[in-house]
Amino acid sequence: RATKTMADDQARALVLKESGNKALKDGNFDEAIRLYSQAIKLDPRNHILYSNRSAAHAATGSFAAALNDASQVTQMQPDWVKGHIRKGAALRSLGRFPEAIAAYQRAAKLDPSNAQVAESLKAVEDEYARGGHGWADDLKSSDDEEPSDRAAGKRPRLSADEDPLALPGRGKGARKGSHRVATAQKVGELKECLETSEAHALRACLLQLGKEDDGICSRIIQVLEELRNNSSADEGGEGEDGDAPSSDCDDDN
Repeated sequence: RATKTMADDQARALVLKESGNKALKDGNFDEAIRLYSQAIKLDPRNHILYSNRSAAHAATGSFAAALNDASQVTQMQPDWVKGHIRKGAALRSLGRFPEAIAAYQRAAKLDPSNAQVAESLKAVEDEYARGGHGWADDLKSSDDEEPSDRAAGKRPRLSADEDPLALPGRGKGARKGSHRVATAQKVGELKECLETSEAHALRACLLQLGKEDDGICSRIIQVLEELRNNSSADEGGEGEDGDAPSSDCDDDN
């Protein structure tokens, strides 16, 4: 009886996972998190569910939550490469570069021929070498940082002079108290614009922004790499860990 109940729960969890994968692919990240969470309640030993929920959390910018799930994956399956990739990406997004490097090094040790791991490791090492290791500590007492940001696992806000994506006119000499964080209304307008834009238009926009400033170009590359590591692409996969070249949504059972 107990065996049958467990099998039923795992089957229901699989259905929820597939729905979560579709939501992740479609960009419905909050819905994906909800579906994966329901699946985890039914099948808490399935590391794939935590891995996919980590990706969904990262896609919403909730990097502390993404790290928690990725850490759970590495505890459950310490020899599974993707778990360490998820963990490394989350740590990098939180500015915890030495730990991110260690996570990617672990992944590289497990799969030395994995080109994605090698590229990600080099990228975070380069970022660390450029001085990224000090920015979080330097901002701990910044007036621009909300105490709740660190508790929520969000990136500390950089000043306009430190942030390559700060808007023009908000660097040195800018009016004191000006704030670079977009309003909810502006974010809503951007989301609406993105939803109606063609892929080639988005690529052209990013390319134009990158051409105008080296710092912005570097930041765009970093964000795209993080999205490749953490967000959805196409459901399904090949091989032992469910990865296919165009997929970052784990699909093992």
